[in-house]
Amino acid sequence: MLATLSPIALSYNGEQVLGFLKSKKILVALAIPFICIALYDLFGFGWKVYVPKELKSFVSTKVIYEADGTHFVGPRGINEAFVVFSMSDQTAKSVQEQGLKYLERLSTDYDGFKQSMFKDWQATPVKDNQKKWRVRGGDCKDISLCSFYGDYQSKPKWLEKNKALKHRTLEDMNFVDDIEPEYVELVHTLLRSPNSYFAFGEPGVLIVSPEHRKLFLLFRD
Repeated sequence: MLATLSPIALSYNGEQVLGFLKSKKILVALAIPFICIALYDLFGFGWKVYVPKELKSFVSTKVIYEADGTHFVGPRGINEAFVVFSMSDQTAKSVQEQGLKYLERLSTDYDGFKQSMFKDWQATPVKDNQKKWRVRGGDCKDISLCSFYGDYQSKPKWLEKNKALKHRTLEDMNFVDDIEPEYVELVHTLLRSPNSYFAFGEPGVLIVSPEHRKLFLLFRD
């Protein structure tokens, strides 16, 4: 049948096929971001993957504040989040009265596996020689959110030498600048004062403050 078609007809049909294929590619390209967003919301990628079931033992599961620097795609080591949960009065009272004993008895059933995401609960203040706190570099030496997330107080020399990145400012680089100052100040006070508790885990650090009826998830990967 193709033999009966004129060269003009063949050329026209070929252009139609190519146009159809190109339109399909465009549709697929446009659909990919929406599919990624849907998967993100459905499966809860980012810091939400690492929320331990222990939280359900003593937190209302209501997020009252969130600074999210996680990404759907990209290498490890660039994701971070700061999340604040509320705590019921009764739970806060239990933590105040029982302290570490209460926290160590939390459920260790995490997604069907008998393990705890956060272990070795300790009382604050956090000691200056706590090596697990500083694993990301940066130039902050004290126990702070700055040193936890690996932020910088001054522009590093390696950045100035990098032609592709030297235009970036400290505000572009530092995650702590994205967190509300009132929460930064509160966490710093908790880290340096008694009567709060913390534990390290794969996602970072969990800080419990019964006095303020709050729990803080400091996430980094």
